[in-house]
Amino acid sequence: MAVTWTPPPGYLMCEALQERAGRLPVRQQLVAALGAIQRCFPFFERSTTRFPARAAFRAAAEASLRFAWEQPGPLAERAPQIREQSRRLAVELRGFVPTGPEDRILDGDDSWITVTFGNLAEHLDLIGYPDPAAYTRATVGAAANLVSSWYATGEMLHDRDPALEGQTGSSGYLLELATLARHLEWLERRELTPALVDLVRQDSIRTGDTLLAIVDEWLPPEAT
Repeated sequence: MAVTWTPPPGYLMCEALQERAGRLPVRQQLVAALGAIQRCFPFFERSTTRFPARAAFRAAAEASLRFAWEQPGPLAERAPQIREQSRRLAVELRGFVPTGPEDRILDGDDSWITVTFGNLAEHLDLIGYPDPAAYTRATVGAAANLVSSWYATGEMLHDRDPALEGQTGSSGYLLELATLARHLEWLERRELTPALVDLVRQDSIRTGDTLLAIVDEWLPPEAT
């Protein structure tokens, strides 16, 4: 008899929020996606001190993230000189693709992918997804996926089973989902103004720091 896999509730909730984000107007979609990238940034920032191969990427990632928050709309809506600058930053971030399986950039967690060529570059110059909604659905789950992987790492370091139910029901994962849900409510119900964009940004900065602190509670002292 075939065994039917039943996804845990947290996993299903994340999928539902990803689909919901993809139904927002395009400008709101991109703000929601950028919030998720921002919440991954503290993990990347710390990883640059642990894995020197990533240190060269930090300045470019910081500059690109600042620029993205200043230009939250679609590339097509921007003035020609802003479009060109956006594309130049994206090209720089895409230059961080690993050169092979031995590339030291692969050491550590995957936060660098989100804040370099994998998601932030696409935010600046969309070429890897068929449309903004597909990009948004993929990107708004980035922080949840990162926290889930860290939970699994912590469980394995403690010689415990890193079950998906635990990963998607953890305090960090649920905090990330609650943050994403709150941002979607704001973006659905309020006019998109510079003040609202900054609200999403500041809330994402705070939540990213909290997520990092939660992850540290999961890990043995020698791993933090």
